[in-house]
Amino acid sequence: MMIVKTTVGSRADAKRIARALLSSGFAGCVSFWEVESAYIWEGKKIRGKEFLIEAKCKGKKEAKKATGLLLRIHPYGLPMVASCNASVNRSYGRWLSGK
Repeated sequence: MMIVKTTVGSRADAKRIARALLSSGFAGCVSFWEVESAYIWEGKKIRGKEFLIEAKCKGKKEAKKATGLLLRIHPYGLPMVASCNASVNRSYGRWLSGK
């Protein structure tokens, strides 16, 4: 299983992206929640609310497609999209593989 993550600035954007990932079939499950972010942007220290999106993809092929979709529809001009391999319990892995 692969996990693809990104952040967006609003719950509405998180919902829109979750729907796109699910309807495309690139992710079998998408979770999102509010987080507090701190970063330096154009020389300024920024703190604020964002929504972290976590898409669970059955393999590398789906994760690569999910990443491409995120980069096309993401509202940020310079989005962070990260993916990593994850080990999951057998029953969840079987469920996700069936998607």
